[in-house]
Amino acid sequence: IGFYSYKAVLVLGVVKHSACIVRTYGISRAAFGQLQRIMDDENAHYLALCVILSIWRPIPFCIIPMATYAVGSMVPDMLKKLDGFPARVQALIRPRLNHLAGEDGHMLIMAFATTSEVMVAVTLILSCIANIRNVGVLIFYWNFLGWRYNKCQWTKHAVWALHDKARELCHHKYAPKILGLGFEKVRMMITTYYARRRSTPQ
Repeated sequence: IGFYSYKAVLVLGVVKHSACIVRTYGISRAAFGQLQRIMDDENAHYLALCVILSIWRPIPFCIIPMATYAVGSMVPDMLKKLDGFPARVQALIRPRLNHLAGEDGHMLIMAFATTSEVMVAVTLILSCIANIRNVGVLIFYWNFLGWRYNKCQWTKHAVWALHDKARELCHHKYAPKILGLGFEKVRMMITTYYARRRSTPQ
């Protein structure tokens, strides 16, 4: 059941982001003239991610960020529909939904979603140790995360927050020296990779 639920969520993601692209740009020859704009659209990136993940073997936690964004976008509609529920249910749920609908709730959702995106990228690195076939989706996801890093300030904060925590842990006085060296090697490899991508003409 978990496998089919996982696949169903990704297929729904493909349908949702495809519909957003069609609604925004339409289906016509004129749409091909806006191909670069479509490629830069957030929905196109998430559409590609959902397609890749749906044809790949299941990866732990990878749908958590998308599910978190979905919950955040559903909160206003949920508040409107809550009026039809019994008073006890409203008393239980409305304060929580009001909190999520406010500025603090938005910050909480964005922080959790972007941190989850970065954690998925780290999990993929570890998964390659067990299964080398995950290298393909690892490269794709890190490119996706690089795009998110450039477009979303929250992702940038999440990357640096986890970087600082990992660096502190790997360079702890009780940590083996090889752990700190490994961290610096991986950090240098990632930095070099993204520096080359930025310098390559699009």
